[in-house]
Amino acid sequence: YVGKKKYKSALQLTPGIKGFLISCNVEQKATREALNILNEYSDGIIMESYEDTKSLSEPIDAMERQSDDIRELDNRFQVIDTKCKNLIFIKSSVIDPMKLVDTIFEDILSKNIVKARFCQRFYPVISSSHCNITSIEKKFNEFFIPMLIERYPTPQKYSVIVKFRNSEQNKKEIKNKIEDILCEKIPHFICSNILCDFSISFVIIRNVCLMSLLNNYQKFKKYNINNLSEME
Repeated sequence: YVGKKKYKSALQLTPGIKGFLISCNVEQKATREALNILNEYSDGIIMESYEDTKSLSEPIDAMERQSDDIRELDNRFQVIDTKCKNLIFIKSSVIDPMKLVDTIFEDILSKNIVKARFCQRFYPVISSSHCNITSIEKKFNEFFIPMLIERYPTPQKYSVIVKFRNSEQNKKEIKNKIEDILCEKIPHFICSNILCDFSISFVIIRNVCLMSLLNNYQKFKKYNINNLSEME
């Protein structure tokens, strides 16, 4: 029969992947909507980078860099099958996921515009690992701790979010382990689920743990782009 187009991919979630984890209510329409939003805003970021790297003394090098970047644009976003209903993952190898989501959400807030009807939670996944506690702990220590120390030199309130989809894991074990690491490595951080300054998200899908730093958790309405887009 003639059906609606569904985004399918042979690509799978694997440790090391980065991109965007998006919950939704109509998967097919939300996938198209998410890709449109990501492409629109990434175009602007890429053009800004071209302007920043332009050099009159190196016109040939600048043109070669731009040509290389343009060739990558066709594959900058790839839809990955999560095997979970109404949960989309879009891989990104070109754009910094956190920078792009922050740019999108700040623009929506500043202009009071509607960008999404079908997408809901829109998490930037900046790191990932196998879902066992040893791998999660190792990746968190190697990747997150240096970044958090640099980004937040002053006391901050944080929360840890752990969610599971198609996986059997111990939520409390992961949450306690992350809080213990932060207490030891960054003692000026305060664990708090009330009006936290930022949140760290761990979403386990099958055998992969997707990690996000949600640095504007309250301001961005828990990173729900649909709620953020609601006009008052």
